[in-house]
Amino acid sequence: MCLGALGLFCAFGQAPQPAAFEVATVKPNRTGKGGQTMAATPGMLTIHNLSLRTIIGAAYGIAEYQISGPPWLGELRFDIVGKTDASITTEDQMRPKLQPLLSERFHLAMHRDTRQLPAYILMVGPRGPRLEAATEGSAGIPFKKANKPGGSRIRSAHLTMPELAEILSRRLRRPVLDKTELTGAYRVTLEWAADESNETKPGKGAKGKPETDGPTIFTALHDQLGLSLQARKAPIEMVVIDHLDKTPTEN
Repeated sequence: MCLGALGLFCAFGQAPQPAAFEVATVKPNRTGKGGQTMAATPGMLTIHNLSLRTIIGAAYGIAEYQISGPPWLGELRFDIVGKTDASITTEDQMRPKLQPLLSERFHLAMHRDTRQLPAYILMVGPRGPRLEAATEGSAGIPFKKANKPGGSRIRSAHLTMPELAEILSRRLRRPVLDKTELTGAYRVTLEWAADESNETKPGKGAKGKPETDGPTIFTALHDQLGLSLQARKAPIEMVVIDHLDKTPTEN
């Protein structure tokens, strides 16, 4: 699975274009009801009430902060059902099939760029990591939980450090780059104060009165996992939307 900035190299020119769905329906979701979901079953990928920004990120295995486009990119929502005769069942296998769908139905065109952006660097703390290796065959974190923008908990029986950095980037709404040099997958349980401010900086408490006495996400990473976040600017691989139709072609 391609994640974060690394995903861009998979997205542009270094991997064959994925095969399209045999049958696909795309409908605008104007109600906003029923939650936001992406789920795979054998031969089918179902998307409900997701923004085009989220869908593009899922299709190319990149974080939403890496997508530069019009303001409505995160506002317009769609329901998509894609069906395939191929013997694939998981989200990781299904999501790349969204690439030709976006090109054909929304006429998506984009290019790659690199920009200096405020970021966090995920590193091992001074006393070393406090991580338990994942057991073989354990399940990773579902798409819905991995991509939620808020929350106060991360739990997974199988999580790599690049995947953890990607999840943290969504929680903090800022790029998080993995520099831990830790390979393999781990069991991860991380909990922090429920109202963690997105503007909180390492070593400082959240703005406003917290609803709980829990730690900030920075303190929790240090105390619970033996990791740290350092704020700095970093070169971030981006995709820049050159063209994208608001209305997809008819089913």
